[in-house]
Amino acid sequence: MENRPKDETYYRFMSWSGKKNEIAVLTTYASAGFSLPISFDFIFADNDHTLTVDTRYKATQAVWNGWTPIEFVDRGHKHILILEFDTEIPTIFSSLPKFIEGTYPDGQYLCFCNKTDFEAIKNKKGILEP
Repeated sequence: MENRPKDETYYRFMSWSGKKNEIAVLTTYASAGFSLPISFDFIFADNDHTLTVDTRYKATQAVWNGWTPIEFVDRGHKHILILEFDTEIPTIFSSLPKFIEGTYPDGQYLCFCNKTDFEAIKNKKGILEP
């Protein structure tokens, strides 16, 4: 970003320091695009649909392909998302592999959605592929 224009979104992300109820997560290719901020109320594991969490949270910031802070999630791209929970960060996040610079970790993947959409999402074969 050294020689690129920087806007409010860039400076907001660069000055972010997580609160107790916030977490930064690396995502795989987004299956849908949406503007930020956006609220969700459900998290589930892609390989075990019985591993679920009912919790209110919102995606507040995104970095596109690990490079440029943006105000939306772009379908078909990887992102770093800042998630803000109404209460504490759920323990389900401890199942995620730690990110090591220069790699894309294998392991557990979590899916973010609203509970009203969960059944439709989990029953569409292929939609949960990382």
